[in-house]
Amino acid sequence: MSNIIITILVAFATALIGYYLGTLKFFRENKLKAYKEILPPIISAAYNLQGNADDKEFNTALALLWLYSSKDVAVSMEKAVSIMVDPRRGNFQQAVQESIVKLRYDIWPPGPFKGKKILANEIQHLYMRIAGGRRP
Repeated sequence: MSNIIITILVAFATALIGYYLGTLKFFRENKLKAYKEILPPIISAAYNLQGNADDKEFNTALALLWLYSSKDVAVSMEKAVSIMVDPRRGNFQQAVQESIVKLRYDIWPPGPFKGKKILANEIQHLYMRIAGGRRP
């Protein structure tokens, strides 16, 4: 009788762990997909090189960001948006760059596999290129 109970418990524990890992994998895949979609509108809004920033796309990107991002990324982007609303609070481009660096670390797996530290201002030209142009 005890062998049957142990077998049932092992099967239940295995199913529970499998379900948890599957859910985690599904969420992580959706997070990566969402991050790919939100980067261009956010960077375009930050650099608004040709005056073509689309508020609807930017707002959709922010909604996806707040759905899938970690608390650190969401708080950082909240700071950037508050600067966007009131530019006297700081530099919007710098705040967006810092948010994107935090977003980069959010998609790395936990543990010792974190990528090398990148400062927000070290990849200035990359941001401008993604935004779709050069500074006038």
